[in-house]
Order: sequence, then structure tokens, then C-alpha cells
Amino acid sequence: MSNRTALDALLPATASRTVLPVALAAALMALVSVPAFAQLLTPAEAITYTGTLGGQTIVLELSDPSVGPLVGRYSYLNKGADIPLHPLSESPSETVLAEEVPCTPALCQRPDGNLVVDPPVGGQFRLHYSEDHAKLSGTWRASASAPVELPVELTRFGERAFDQDGPFYLSFLWMNYGKQITPETSPYDYAKMQVALTEGPLKTLYGATYREVIDPRTKFAFPRIVSLPGGGDVAPINAVLDQNRWATNFAGFDCLSKDYLSAVWLPPPFGTAGNSLGGIDHDKISIDYLSDTVISIHQAGIGSCVGDPYNFVDYQTYDVRAGRVLDPSQIFKHWDATSNRATAPLIDWVIAVYHAAHADDPKADVSCVNHDRLADGLKVSFAEHDIVVFQVVSIGAVSCMGPIIAGPLADIKDLLTAKAVDYFPSLGS
Repeated sequence: MSNRTALDALLPATASRTVLPVALAAALMALVSVPAFAQLLTPAEAITYTGTLGGQTIVLELSDPSVGPLVGRYSYLNKGADIPLHPLSESPSETVLAEEVPCTPALCQRPDGNLVVDPPVGGQFRLHYSEDHAKLSGTWRASASAPVELPVELTRFGERAFDQDGPFYLSFLWMNYGKQITPETSPYDYAKMQVALTEGPLKTLYGATYREVIDPRTKFAFPRIVSLPGGGDVAPINAVLDQNRWATNFAGFDCLSKDYLSAVWLPPPFGTAGNSLGGIDHDKISIDYLSDTVISIHQAGIGSCVGDPYNFVDYQTYDVRAGRVLDPSQIFKHWDATSNRATAPLIDWVIAVYHAAHADDPKADVSCVNHDRLADGLKVSFAEHDIVVFQVVSIGAVSCMGPIIAGPLADIKDLLTAKAVDYFPSLGS
């Protein structure tokens, strides 16, 4: 997926030239500092429920109140944004929760420019636990005085452990930092991904077939493999492609959730105030290479959740049979599997080839291709006819990111492992 994560969204891109209100800046620094105080956190359990509110499907997650302060959130499945929940009263058999309402400058920003401390609330849940706590049932109303009540029926879906920092809402959230979204890691986010998809027409590519699928909430089209050239099992690669698609969804839903104070609402011009998916609805995903063994895709778009919009292109290459990110050390002799980094001989070769190719080009920025940058930021993908593409992905210099050299694998056999032919059979010709 793209490098847009929940933590990225805490830091405005405009902060370097726009001064944040003092209290707001301090709050953001406190959020970023939370992991440093992990020893102060309390192990707790979050429980996910799925069901209906007035006929609409929702997903709801609550912390276990027997361990610490009750914290919660819920989401309408047809939207995806999280709505924070706060306890009004609780007992072993019943809980009453107030939901936050979307912020506006009038509701959430004081005259001095700083943010209010207490979030504005509106709708209320009154929920009763079944004897075995496997079900929640009760009512929801739009406000404490609203005359109309809607029925709520929920069934326990799963649970996860988390480190609770008192009633601190962000410590309750599961952060998708390179982890898979599963019923075990985050049943709440997994349940949110289970929606009917729109399927595009069947397409043919390199002897394989695929179609694009679209989540109606996030709108971008993502490839799903239908058949491989040799007729192999498509389930492993589709599982990892789903994880990539869900991770992009996760970033968009996180951006939508910034409508609420507890989820770090920021007033303009620092944030979009939850009115945006962060640009993911305009992402373009393309397949660059597809065989029985390897697939390379790239995802391009404009990130715009917080601060100034930014362009990005993210390349991913997967092992089709194993259903995981391809380990380049299986292909290249000079690639360290432990650190997942190229080692000096391959880096030196890439630099030499790049500089030789651009020796007579006065516009080439050869400063982007050096040992220090490639030691941390060299990445590979593949293209039609077994072409390898070397890229710079170092986030230290955005202007340097992108492809730098490309050529046939058959021309660099001395740099390849004996196993490379298992992934690219043409090398055995």
C-alpha cells in the first residue's frame, strides 16, 4: 500500500511553515510520544460486536470495563468512518454510551485558536449484555432527549489485546503499521472490510486473467487474479492483494474519522476535518508484471489527509505461490534476507550503470543515486519480458524516488542466484 498511515496523519505537512496553536501542537507531540511510555500502559481487551442499528449494519468495539476505563467506537458498514464512544454509565449488565458528533470550528475550537478539551456528543446507546456477554441489545437515539428510539442488536465477533492508557482514545485504536488485518489482529477492522464488491470485466494479461474490484465506499479499483498462465492456485496471491487493498481502505477510513475530536480533528488549514478519504478514492493501481510465480504492481495517487497534498508512487512485488512479499534475496546474490537490503556489490553495480548511462546528460541528478541512499532505499520490481526495474524509495528525499535503471534479467545472470530460474523460467533458456 501507499505509505499513508495513521501516524503520518498526526503531523501536518504544513507545520514547517505554519505555526500551530500552542495547545494543539503540544497535544500532537503527546500523541507521538505515547509509545515511549509503554511501561505505563495497562494490558486490556477490546471486544468487537457486529449487527444492526435501526436496520443498518454496524461494527462496534468496546474495551473491557473490568480492566480499565470504558472506551469505544463504532462504524456504519456502508461508510467506514469510526465514531468515538464515551461512557455515561455502566454496570455488569448494562452500559450507556454517548457518541461524538462531527467537529466544526464553532464546536471544537476556542476563540484563542486552541481546541476544546471535552468532545461534543450527541447520540446515545443504551445496551444490555446477555448473560454470557455474547450479545448486546438495546436502543439508540439521536440525543438524550430525542423521542424516537431505534433498536440495536449485536453479536460478539471477536476480541484483541491492547495496551490501555486510561481513557485515552488513541491508545485504544489498532494501528496498521505493516500488520495484516485479520480476525485476530483487529476483528473490528477486519469486520469493516467485509462488504460486497463491484466486479469489473474480465481482462487478459501475459496469459493470465484478472478483474478489478471496487469497494463502493472507497471507490478505487484494485486487481483480483482470476487465473494464472499455468493454471495455478490464485488463492494465496489474492489473499495478499486483499491485504493491500484493505490497508489502503484503512488509511482512507482513518482520514474520514478525523471528523471527530478524539480522532485528532484539526481545523482548516491543517486538516480536511474528516471530509476526505485522503485521496485514496483517486488512486490508480496497475499490474506491471504477472506470471505463475511473480506479480509486480504499482499504486499511484495524491495523499491529502492532513496538510499539503503530496504525490506518491508505491511499488510492490509478491511471490504468487507463497502469497507474500517477494524476498529479493531469492533472486539476487547480493541481497541480505535479514535486513531486506541490497549489499555493496549490487549497490555499486547499480550506481556504475546509472552514472554511465547519464554521463552525457546534463539534466540528470546523479546525486540521487549514491551508496548512502541506496543502502536503505534500493528496491526492485519487474516488467514484461522479465525486465528488472531498480528504484529509489528513500523517504529522505522525495524528489529522488522512482525508477533509476531497468534491463533484462537475462543480461545480468552473474548477479542472480541459482534459485532465480525458479521464479523466471526464461533464465534457463
